[in-house]
Amino acid sequence: MKRQSSERARLRKLRSVYRKRIAIWAIVMLIIGIILGIVADQLLFNKKDKAEPEVREIMVTPTPAAAADTGFEEPDMEGFVPDEEQQEPDDDIEIDLGDLDREPSDDHTDGQEATAEPEETPEPEEDYTISMEAATATPEPTATPEPTPTAEPTPVPGPTTVAVVPFGETYEFTTQINPDGTARFSTENDSFETLSFSLTMKDYMLPSDFASKWGNVYKLQGTEAGAGFELTLHDYTGTANIVPQNIIKIVLQSESGNTENPGFQLMDAEIAGQPDVSVKSNEPKMLWKRYTFSNAGEPMEYLAVSTYNNGAVQTILFELKSDVVPTPNPADQYTTLSRGTKSDAVLDLQKQLIELGYLSGKADGSYGEKTQTAVTKAQKDFGMEENGTATPDFQVRLFAETAKPAATEGAEDAAESETN
Repeated sequence: MKRQSSERARLRKLRSVYRKRIAIWAIVMLIIGIILGIVADQLLFNKKDKAEPEVREIMVTPTPAAAADTGFEEPDMEGFVPDEEQQEPDDDIEIDLGDLDREPSDDHTDGQEATAEPEETPEPEEDYTISMEAATATPEPTATPEPTPTAEPTPVPGPTTVAVVPFGETYEFTTQINPDGTARFSTENDSFETLSFSLTMKDYMLPSDFASKWGNVYKLQGTEAGAGFELTLHDYTGTANIVPQNIIKIVLQSESGNTENPGFQLMDAEIAGQPDVSVKSNEPKMLWKRYTFSNAGEPMEYLAVSTYNNGAVQTILFELKSDVVPTPNPADQYTTLSRGTKSDAVLDLQKQLIELGYLSGKADGSYGEKTQTAVTKAQKDFGMEENGTATPDFQVRLFAETAKPAATEGAEDAAESETN
């Protein structure tokens, strides 16, 4: 009987040890299962989102305290009996938990020596290191705000041809200038003046015309051509210096609209004139636009004048010539004339001096004192050297002049007197 009691005590101790181990392993397996479930879920999540996993390490100690840390309660293993023991009724056995730490009994029954059970050394608690891949959530892409479109500036309309003016007819137009006298190309400057002009084509010269008139004075290349026109500024009361080539664009244009041969700057003479010519209010001014003539290219048909009003460019086309172009008179051969010379050239010189009012009396072809004085007066008006000698350059300028309004009326009817 005593042996049976000792055997039962040993069984109770074994049960206690089994319960403890089973509880520990149940908790560990539960934690491992949970962790494996999380890892599997994260792996599936990573496959879907293709996110870079972040590895974290979690230290798990298989103790009852670990169950509390994981948020799960330790299952109640008291009263647990192995299957083989449950078959025996054990109603009269009272389990004393205090026997868990009790040494096995040394009592012997029926003269038989009880086998001493060696004390079980408790297994060291193991630390389980479990790696868990926690998926790093892919951040939501930040929407880039749409840039506010910049308002397009109102385009300035291109040049518009407003009129084609026949040769010899007058056309009036307006253009705007800035306070400094330059063209108002855009509407950015609110301070401006509006000018009114009229323009009339007066003359047109080809290389043959230049050669016949100026070939003996200038070394011409046979490519000279030009158009002469009269420009009038109407009722201007401002203070700006009005230089036409600074405020209106004047070029030569072919029938097809080609303007690749724009011509030289405006001058106040057919050849060897002054550039940067200014005009005065209500005083007509004769201006010339020379250009290079070429038989290989398209002939120039128009003088194209572009004006600027409120940012708009308007072009007026003036025909360069009429259908019938008069043949110019042959030019005279100029040589230097001085006091004492007698020739037909002196006779023509005196006639022109009389025509222009520099000489009175009748031409006789003899270069005398009066003729010398008349030439000196004309040289002063032309801004040339006042030496009284009629050089070729002086004669070119003299014969280019037209008679003054107060020319010597009745000069030829005056009493004949010596003009030399």
